[in-house]
Amino acid sequence: MDAETYLRNLAESELRRYRDGGPESMPEATERMRAVAAAFAGTGVLEPAVADTVLDELTTALTIRSPRDPRARHSARLRHVRQSPLSASTPAGPHTVSVTPAGALLQLRAGETDVDVYLFAAISTPELACLSAGVLSLPKGSLLPRSEQRQGLPSPSPPRLLSGWALRGVPGDLRAVDETGRSYDLVFNGGGDGTWSTGQFSLLANPRRQPPGAAQNWTWLDVGNEEHSVRIDLTASSPSPEVTAMPNGLCAGEQFLRIRTEAVLGSGYHDIGTDLPALAAMVPALRAVGLLPEDSASARLVAALCRRYAVTGEDVTDPPAELPVRWTDVLTGGQYGAGPEAAGTNPPPAAASLSVRFPETDGLTIVLSGLLTRGQRTTMTGAFFGPIEGGYPEGPCIWLRDDDGLWHVAKVGSWSSGGVNVFKAEVVPPVPPSAAAVDILVISRTADMRASAPLTWWTS
Repeated sequence: MDAETYLRNLAESELRRYRDGGPESMPEATERMRAVAAAFAGTGVLEPAVADTVLDELTTALTIRSPRDPRARHSARLRHVRQSPLSASTPAGPHTVSVTPAGALLQLRAGETDVDVYLFAAISTPELACLSAGVLSLPKGSLLPRSEQRQGLPSPSPPRLLSGWALRGVPGDLRAVDETGRSYDLVFNGGGDGTWSTGQFSLLANPRRQPPGAAQNWTWLDVGNEEHSVRIDLTASSPSPEVTAMPNGLCAGEQFLRIRTEAVLGSGYHDIGTDLPALAAMVPALRAVGLLPEDSASARLVAALCRRYAVTGEDVTDPPAELPVRWTDVLTGGQYGAGPEAAGTNPPPAAASLSVRFPETDGLTIVLSGLLTRGQRTTMTGAFFGPIEGGYPEGPCIWLRDDDGLWHVAKVGSWSSGGVNVFKAEVVPPVPPSAAAVDILVISRTADMRASAPLTWWTS
């Protein structure tokens, strides 16, 4: 059967199920359709425009059948617009990216709040430069006094070229000065809750006449404001971890199903239980168009997850496989420490540079820059260079294994753009500051990449 015929038949089936009073709400009635359409478009057996057309027709038909449910009509339209952009992105070509560990803590105590800025790493390309960072902002007197006294930076001349806007909890007057005396405004791209913020400070030359590629020649930077500053050595004193990349050699359908299955565990946008019916629907669809073998390893893993979460249905026919150790470590919620967080009893936040650049795969270059552990939470920072889709549903998936052998997954949940797609990810379970090293596994569609990196933690 060709892909368009299968998709249209599935649309008719979903329409009958909704018309016959099935339990699904209107958005849920299209979920399996959307997943199959993404699989066909993503594997190249169906033009994205054709898949979009069939989805549009189903959405319109369901809307007509819901005259008394305006919320459902509105929800279906929004869901279609937001979650089914099937058009393939064009890779932007090779990306020249460098990442250098910083490992510095900027302590600011003169303002209305106490602020610690954890500087993980410097990321630069010929077009931009940024500092990966985590920021802690607490009421006055909450943080220890500065551990060292260092002169602040002189008043900028000319004055800072940007207005005083800044994310709540993030200082808006930070600058950097390089060894030649050139000055840069630091502009934060990221997110937070006013207490913790994670992201990147983009460095914008002040005045703006400075060419963007100057970052490639830095040996050090002074970072701070008029109150205090720290010096970052950018001479790459520690060697970059060696990265190995191994093509997986799988057929297109197996590649797509595998990365989507990994994404169920590794994406901050996914809930495993609610996503499994749509994931299971891809299995017979890909087989029907000849893209998935009968002995598919990924299909058996989908079946195992469905059994674990009590998801049944006509699509779940494969015998379940044994789950990988990295999955069971995450699913069983392994964590360090004992007991809930208690006010005043938590260890201080700890940060570690994790400076790794992975080679371009599937049009995307991935850079990791740092870990920040506070209490029972760990956040990873990094950046994507290349095309990413909304919600990034097709990977890559980033896994860490600490030196005690416990696996952790980076649940990428947000990013911002300041000339670079900055991401932060919650690492589950958290990585303890006692970990001295991690093995990293990045699973992309066509290849697996591995690296090992030491961790040197620092705190205030």
